[in-house]
Amino acid sequence: MRSIVGKWQLFVDWGNSGNPITASELTFKSDGTWSYQFGGGTWVQAGSIVTFDFTNASGLMYSGTINSISMGGGMGYTGQSGNNSFYCTPSGTKHISIEKSKAEKDDRAIG
Repeated sequence: MRSIVGKWQLFVDWGNSGNPITASELTFKSDGTWSYQFGGGTWVQAGSIVTFDFTNASGLMYSGTINSISMGGGMGYTGQSGNNSFYCTPSGTKHISIEKSKAEKDDRAIG
């Protein structure tokens, strides 16, 4: 099982619109803290379950699972309902947009 320690690129989809946006790079440290350009917080990993909070956004929690290539799950403010999701990939992973992926699939189907 992969450890969360290291640098990850965060993508968020507030409202689960189907159009996640590129957010910040997160750095998870072995001491149970993490940081990004606007602050940070604390994190815990139990098996494949990961949870982290924000010291500069009271009540904001992210919780999900980690596998060998990514982590992802849901996020929101405690005490509020919501339909939000996130995913992270190791920093440096190449990405293409959903639209570009669909267009490439459509191009391969022509013929």
